[in-house]
Amino acid sequence: FYGDTNFAAQNLWVSAGSMNSDNFSEADGEEAIRAEYTFNGWTAQVSGALSNANGDQTVENEIDQVSAAVAGDIGNFNLVAAYQAESDEVAGFFSAENGDFVENEIFGLSASTTFSGVSVRLAYASDETADTDSIAVEVSYPFGPVTATGFYSLEDDADDDNYGINLAYEEGPVSVTFDYESENGDDDYGLEGAYDVGNGLVLFAGYVFEENGGADDEAYYVAGEYDLGSGAELIVSYAEDDSDTLNFDDEIGAQEYQDGTTVEISFEF
Repeated sequence: FYGDTNFAAQNLWVSAGSMNSDNFSEADGEEAIRAEYTFNGWTAQVSGALSNANGDQTVENEIDQVSAAVAGDIGNFNLVAAYQAESDEVAGFFSAENGDFVENEIFGLSASTTFSGVSVRLAYASDETADTDSIAVEVSYPFGPVTATGFYSLEDDADDDNYGINLAYEEGPVSVTFDYESENGDDDYGLEGAYDVGNGLVLFAGYVFEENGGADDEAYYVAGEYDLGSGAELIVSYAEDDSDTLNFDDEIGAQEYQDGTTVEISFEF
């Protein structure tokens, strides 16, 4: 795969809730190259960044921050291992254009299984550059139209551990999610919903709130997405970002809407 594609570690890694040391870079407009191989239910990938989100080539004109990951099943267990090399570029070359790019060396392992309807995932992540570790467990259980998911992450680099809960309701055309998370002592929560009108039209609305070191970041949105057929989609949204620190960065809510009024048509070929 070449072009605007996800990095290998980002593509296959599965964490358990919010982990401080789970700092795998997320591609957001960079050009990258990724190779993938699948055999007997196992998938292995390796990737590297070729340019930053602004399209500038790497300073050394070589592949930067190689990452690799492997995922597959052994019996009733799903296993994932991921590694991300430290970036060789000058500080800020990638992260200046993409706040989700982390220049650090990261290693992660996670395993999950399901028994009696309960899904459990245990994960370990290590930020080798920052010398920090996270160990987390996530448990999910469905009852009726509601699925409840909770996690707890032990953090050796913070005074407070991370924990949270998610309640997801889905029945017929209606879906609603409630999220609460305490991350490094800051409380975040959100209430978001969708209604499938039919004939390709889905309506969305939501409110999200984040504490950011004492500053309150909040945003809300309403939107509609209409399937035009043949891979085309019309998106109309209005989002209001009342953040003190502009923390949402035009990625408001689960659908990642832009601040203000947006009318967008997308095509898939």
